[in-house]
Amino acid sequence: MKTVIVFESMFGNTERFAREMVRGFAGVGHQVALVDVRHVRPEDVQECDLLVVGAPPTRSR
Repeated sequence: MKTVIVFESMFGNTERFAREMVRGFAGVGHQVALVDVRHVRPEDVQECDLLVVGAPPTRSR
Protein backbone atom coordinates (compact mmCIF):
# COMPACT_ATOMS: atom_id res chain seq x y z
CA MET A 1 0.00 0.00 0.00
CA LYS A 2 1.38 3.41 -0.96
CA THR A 3 0.96 6.02 1.79
CA VAL A 4 1.83 9.69 1.47
CA ILE A 5 2.10 11.89 4.57
CA VAL A 6 2.01 15.63 3.89
CA PHE A 7 2.78 17.94 6.79
CA GLU A 8 3.09 21.60 7.70
CA SER A 9 5.13 22.36 10.79
CA MET A 10 5.79 25.76 12.33
CA PHE A 11 7.97 24.73 15.28
CA GLY A 12 8.85 21.13 14.39
CA ASN A 13 6.24 19.32 16.48
CA THR A 14 4.00 18.31 13.58
CA GLU A 15 7.03 17.19 11.59
CA ARG A 16 8.21 14.99 14.47
CA PHE A 17 4.75 13.43 14.71
CA ALA A 18 4.69 12.88 10.92
CA ARG A 19 8.07 11.12 11.10
CA GLU A 20 6.74 8.82 13.81
CA MET A 21 3.77 8.02 11.58
CA VAL A 22 6.21 7.07 8.79
CA ARG A 23 7.88 4.59 11.14
CA GLY A 24 4.50 3.14 12.11
CA PHE A 25 3.18 2.74 8.57
CA ALA A 26 6.49 1.35 7.31
CA GLY A 27 6.43 -1.14 10.19
CA VAL A 28 3.25 -2.71 8.83
CA GLY A 29 4.52 -2.92 5.25
CA HIS A 30 3.41 0.36 3.67
CA GLN A 31 5.53 2.14 1.10
CA VAL A 32 5.64 5.61 2.73
CA ALA A 33 6.57 9.05 1.42
CA LEU A 34 6.92 12.06 3.73
CA VAL A 35 6.46 15.45 2.06
CA ASP A 36 6.60 18.99 3.44
CA VAL A 37 3.54 20.90 2.21
CA ARG A 38 5.83 23.66 0.89
CA HIS A 39 7.34 21.17 -1.56
CA VAL A 40 4.45 18.84 -2.42
CA ARG A 41 3.75 18.30 -6.13
CA PRO A 42 0.69 16.71 -7.73
CA GLU A 43 2.74 13.67 -8.76
CA ASP A 44 3.69 13.10 -5.10
CA VAL A 45 0.12 12.15 -4.26
CA GLN A 46 -1.00 10.55 -7.50
CA GLU A 47 -1.91 6.91 -7.23
CA CYS A 48 -1.44 6.77 -3.47
CA ASP A 49 -3.75 4.47 -1.53
CA LEU A 50 -3.74 6.57 1.64
CA LEU A 51 -3.13 10.31 2.00
CA VAL A 52 -2.50 11.70 5.49
CA VAL A 53 -2.35 15.48 5.94
CA GLY A 54 -1.23 17.14 9.16
CA ALA A 55 -0.85 20.75 10.23
CA PRO A 56 -0.65 22.64 13.49
CA PRO A 57 -3.94 23.79 15.00
CA THR A 58 -5.08 27.33 14.39
CA ARG A 59 -6.21 29.63 17.15
CA SER A 60 -9.24 31.83 16.75
CA ARG A 61 -9.06 35.26 18.34
